Formats: sequence, C-alpha cells, structure tokens
Amino acid sequence: MGDNATCSGRRPRPPAPTPRARIPGPIAFFRVLRHSAIEGLALDHYEKPIVFTRTILGPVLVVSSPTALRHVLVANAANYPRETLQRRMISDGLGFGLLAAEGAQWRNQRKVLAPRFTPDRIAGLERGTAAVVARFVERWESLGDGATLRLNDEISDLAIDVLEAALFPDGLSGKAAIMPALKNYFRKAGRVSVLDALGLPERAPQIPRIPALLAMRSVATLRRLGAETVDAWRRRGGGTAGAGILDGMAAESRAASFTAVEIRDIVTTFMAAGTETSAGAMCWAFYLLSLDPEWRARIEEEVDREMPDGTYVEGSLPRLPVTRAVVEETLRLYPTVAVTARKAIAADTIDGRAVTPGTIIVISPWLIHRHRTLWTEPDLFDPGRFLPGARERIDRFAFLPFGAGPRICVGQGFAMQEMMIAVASIARRFRLEPAPGFDIWPRLNVTLQPSGELPTVLRRRGRNTPDDGSN
Repeated sequence: MGDNATCSGRRPRPPAPTPRARIPGPIAFFRVLRHSAIEGLALDHYEKPIVFTRTILGPVLVVSSPTALRHVLVANAANYPRETLQRRMISDGLGFGLLAAEGAQWRNQRKVLAPRFTPDRIAGLERGTAAVVARFVERWESLGDGATLRLNDEISDLAIDVLEAALFPDGLSGKAAIMPALKNYFRKAGRVSVLDALGLPERAPQIPRIPALLAMRSVATLRRLGAETVDAWRRRGGGTAGAGILDGMAAESRAASFTAVEIRDIVTTFMAAGTETSAGAMCWAFYLLSLDPEWRARIEEEVDREMPDGTYVEGSLPRLPVTRAVVEETLRLYPTVAVTARKAIAADTIDGRAVTPGTIIVISPWLIHRHRTLWTEPDLFDPGRFLPGARERIDRFAFLPFGAGPRICVGQGFAMQEMMIAVASIARRFRLEPAPGFDIWPRLNVTLQPSGELPTVLRRRGRNTPDDGSN
C-alpha cells in the first residue's frame, strides 16, 4: 500500500507480498486462490528453478528456469495448451478472441491480426498516439497546479482513447463504460469457487462458472459494446486499407472466415488487452518515480532535452533510453499477466524432471521477474537494469511481460510505444505525487492491477523551460 514502500540504500522497495515461509497446504492454497495467487508464493518459489506441489487442482509444477520456460513456451509448446480454468476466466467475459482461442481458431485469428502489428505498422500509429496524449496533457494543464485526480481513472481513459484512435478509428461504442465493465468482470470472475477447485470448468464446459454468473451484467455490457462497435463499422461500409483493425481484416478479404460472434469477441478482447497492460503499468510507473528522486530526475533530464517545447517529438523513441528503462522496470515489477498456466497433454521431461499428462505448468512472470537466481536485488526499483549495456545481459526468458513463443502478445510493440510516449509526455510537464489517502497494492484478479483509488496531486514542471528542480 502507499506506506508499504521502503528503501534499501538508495533504491526503493515498492509494495509486494512477503514470501511465505512454507508452501500453503490444500485449504490455505484454495483461500489464497480466492484472494490473489501471488499472496501464496513461498520462499522456495523465489529461490528454486522448479517447484512441484500437489494441490486441489492436481499436480502442479511452478517453472522459473529459463531453459524450462523455453521448452514449455517454444520447443514443445504444442504439448502445453492453456489450462482450462484460466482460459474460462477470460472467455466467459471476453469470448474467444486471441487470448482465449485455441487450435485452428487461434491460428486463423493470429494469421489475420499479426500483420496489423508489424514494426512499420506500429510506427505508423506513433503520430496518432502522440496527438491523443498531447490532448490529454493539455486537459491536465487546464486543471491547474496542485489539482488532485484519481490516477487510475485518468490513465484508463487515456488508454481507451489511444486504443480507439489507433485501432478503431470509427469509434468504440459506449467508451466510458468499457473500463468499469472490465474491472468489475475481472474482479468477480477472477475468483476461484469450490466448483472450480473440483474441476467443473473442464468436466462441464457448458455450465457457467459461478464467479462469471456474478459478473453477468458486466459480461452483457462488454458483449453489447463489442457488437455495437462492429455494427457501426459495418454501417459505414468498412474496407479502407490501413485504417483500423476491422478495416484491415476486411481489406485482406479474410473477415468472411470469422463468424459475427468471433468478430465481436476479437473487438472485446482488444478492449481488454489493449488497455489493461498500458493503464496499469503507467499508474505503477508514476508511483515508482515518486518514490525515487534520482530516477525521476534522470527521466526529466531526458524528456527536457528531447521535448524542448513540452510536447512529444515524432521519431524520438530511440532517443529515450531512460524512459524505456523506467517502463520496462515497471513491467518487471508489476507484469499485467502475472500468472499463466498450461496443462501437459502427453508425458514429457522438463529440465530433467518427468512430467505426467494432466500436470499443470504454472508460469508466473511475477515470480520469474523477482527470482533470486535471475536478478540482483529483484525486489528493488532499479531501471538501470534495462539501460543499454545492461539490457543485453538479461536472459530472454527471465523477462516475460508480454509472454514468449507462438502466443507472445501480438500488440507488444504498440503497447511499448504508447507507454513510452505517455510517460515521457506526462513527465515532461508534471510531477505526480501521491495525495493523502493514496493506497496502492498489487492485486491479481485475472490480471495484475494496482488496487485503490490512487488520489494523485499534479505539480506543473513548466512547458517551455526545462525544470530546474525548484518546483
């Protein structure tokens, strides 16, 4: 929480659950799952490359070794599809878009959508993203120095606006209702019920999960907004090459291969995936900078130099290594997808350990990013790990904010571009300070998000004159 951050030497130790002395037993494990899975991690998980446990969900391997991760996510990925319960937590609300689809359905979607996120395509979205961020910053300027706002609500609105401008230029239906519906759905549907623990989601997929039933109103809202967005696009006629996601699908003459429900699900999935990572990470980034005057000063020096008139300069991302390092260190400490699970189809061997069919393989970026064998002082905020010269020494499978292998996040380049532009633009004009009542804690409900309302004070730094540190 806000006052749970501590310092070790010059580096802050931001809030995180304390590892348990022992792995919880079955009943305690179930209670942990109902609250937040990261609260149940023990010292063994943070220190050993592989940890085996028998749980109410069956045999579980928690895997943190880079060689084991490479095997599960890449070398033998076909043997490890998504585990049913976690997939149901997503599909019950968002349908079967890229996050929940499997097999031929996933391959078809990936084939059509991946070309929309090539480096050239993402670079083409830079100007539009910067324009949205500039309008957002100007609105904050109008609030005046010392204004107090709810940071999570503000940044969520920014993420939705960027997503709309970049991927849905015809507009997102009911934009203001998207984030409240998503947050409510994840909060309720992310809980594990007794029937979940007994394996009902896998044995009876036609029966709705109880937590999802409790979120039915949010599910109905998300599906309606997704369908209305598609309907509005169809009424316009669509098919403009190079415009939004739906236009791109139509222009490539592949949209006919999707059902109406699947297209709706693709839209609702982008509503979630296109906002959850960036909004949560940006909230954490500004909180972390408020804890560390040294790194705040370093990012301010960089943006003052590269943004002399106070606004983002197109093409300057390569000249913002400190901003990138701050964003990546934030994603290391608080990865949006904090825990994923796969299930072994056939017998296998992982790092010399026999794996029986049905074994659940837990891959936790939260845990991997804080593992004692992979990082030095992993609980501390230190963007220096990601500066040029240090970044290259990080193992590819020690840093997984967007996953790895065939199912790596299709929009990772877009998300990084958005976060860097927004963090740089806001840091150039403001310092953000926690206000009285600020209360933050990492809470895992399907995705990892900062809990609390996050009241934040805006402090102007000035637009045209680099800050001298006096305000």
